[in-house]
Amino acid sequence: MNGLNSKLLLILLPMLFGLIIAKNSTFNLQTTKCQFNTINNQLTCNSSKGVETCGGLVDSLPFNFTLFAIGELKATTGKIPLVWFRLYPRKLDNTGWWYYKHIKEENKKMSLHNKDKISNYDTGIVILDPLCWNRMIDVVKSSSTFDTIQAEKYNYGIFSKPYNKVKMIGTLEIM
Repeated sequence: MNGLNSKLLLILLPMLFGLIIAKNSTFNLQTTKCQFNTINNQLTCNSSKGVETCGGLVDSLPFNFTLFAIGELKATTGKIPLVWFRLYPRKLDNTGWWYYKHIKEENKKMSLHNKDKISNYDTGIVILDPLCWNRMIDVVKSSSTFDTIQAEKYNYGIFSKPYNKVKMIGTLEIM
């Protein structure tokens, strides 16, 4: 009987230790969560760095999707570097994510970006105030948990994969 108790203790002890660590606030991991309110055109994001709310607008984002994965940070180089995050819509049947190209306009890519990034090739949520956008970048990219998702392509060529692997740093919900 004593041997059985020892074996049970050896099994339960690591599980108990894991629960103690999970309850400790220093080990509390958080993914960035954002919501865009279409009534007042406000984007609010919450992560381990805090909460930020910025005014914005929707630029040709397909409204039949309400949940998007936020892809990892993207940036250009140059005199004034631009930063943005790609958006990947959740499939309507909830089985996965779509690749970030706008489904009806193949050349447009969905993203969360500031007004300086607006071009013929971008669509999504645009933050209007550059100072607020800089604070928003810090909040969104401070996600402390990540997930690798497969974003399925709507159209793909013979020699390309039917999906892209994406580092997801958060979610965006359209309200």
